[in-house]
Amino acid sequence: MKSDVLTYGPGLALPRSGRNRAAVKTKRGALARVCWQPYVYLLPALVLMCVWIYYPLLRTFYLSFFNWNMLPTTTPQFCGLDNFAKLLRTPGFSNAVVNTLVMMVGLLPFSIVLPVLVSIFAKSITKRASAFYRGMIFVPMILAPVAAAAVFRWILHPAGGLLNQLLERMGVEESISFLNDPRYALGCIIFITGWKMTGFFTLLFYSAVQNIDDGYYQAAAMDGAGFWQQTFRITLPLLSPTLVFNTMLSILFASSWSFTYVDTLTQGGPLNSTINAYYFMWDKGFRTSSSGLTSSSAVVFFLGFGLIALVLSHVGQKLSYYDN
Repeated sequence: MKSDVLTYGPGLALPRSGRNRAAVKTKRGALARVCWQPYVYLLPALVLMCVWIYYPLLRTFYLSFFNWNMLPTTTPQFCGLDNFAKLLRTPGFSNAVVNTLVMMVGLLPFSIVLPVLVSIFAKSITKRASAFYRGMIFVPMILAPVAAAAVFRWILHPAGGLLNQLLERMGVEESISFLNDPRYALGCIIFITGWKMTGFFTLLFYSAVQNIDDGYYQAAAMDGAGFWQQTFRITLPLLSPTLVFNTMLSILFASSWSFTYVDTLTQGGPLNSTINAYYFMWDKGFRTSSSGLTSSSAVVFFLGFGLIALVLSHVGQKLSYYDN
């Protein structure tokens, strides 16, 4: 029969029930320290996220149901869903939606196709040449967006611009005002944005290509697989997680990355042909001071981008292949 008293040497005894209570208290104390310690380290980041991300987001949802001109002497007036109904009738909103979708698709060759090709071919050349080409293609990313916009304004200028001079030598007599013609303005914005962001995505893809085990290529070469077979059967499947991530990144940030060039070069024109989601919100918020209309458009675009991100994340999980 077990005794209820545990003896730990002469004159020292501890009841079994007391031992259990002490062990439980020790475990609870250790568990409390373990549970709270990570949150203490994360507290500064969590506070900043709440102040700069979550509070403005909740405030935006709140203001979308009110009419307010953002003057501190006035009081917001509740209007329900009137801002959303007014948003659908606002000139430029439909153009902003369509142009944003066009930019999402139009930037994919610059963010996915070209960087993948450069990364794959850069792997087969010498390290010194590879570093040179990667440096050259990353240079546009270093330039300030406003400076890059100024350079392209000069290149695309209808009177004496470099591009019009080249077209004139090729036999085109009439100069083209690329940034003032609705047929060309959006394409120019997409090209400038893509030219600027290609270097960033090239570095991401090149890093992913370098992390692929060379043993796969050696085994494939021994089996007689050529360059293109290795590319489509080894490189691209193992690049699928990076492809999915970069595609999501390019689609979700297409309109924000092009905002500077729209604001600097076209101001959303001509005839709203280059206005996108971000410039539409900026224009309504800072030029008309309509917080309700701006907030309602922000809510609509937020939900739209969130739905796109959800779909891409779900599809990406099925298409991604990981090397275990």
